[in-house]
Amino acid sequence: VNATPVGWRADDPPAVPERVLEGRPLVFDCVYRRDGAETSTVRAARESRCPTVAGPEMFAVQAASQARFFGVEGVTREEVGRILGQVGR
Repeated sequence: VNATPVGWRADDPPAVPERVLEGRPLVFDCVYRRDGAETSTVRAARESRCPTVAGPEMFAVQAASQARFFGVEGVTREEVGRILGQVGR
């Protein structure tokens, strides 16, 4: 789990050394970039064949849950994900 700010800039290195990624059951990177690009941590994990959960997915799940909590019916993480895909573009 990467819950540090490492990765929000395009030139940041992966938050986890690439040599330890292979064979991991999951890499969860809480970071999301304003331009929508994947982080270096997610990219390195995918190159090492690790399953990943990226920051935008986490954000979409949180946003959909919060919307339902505040009474907005029928909000899905997919809908929020499409909205997030438009941010910063």
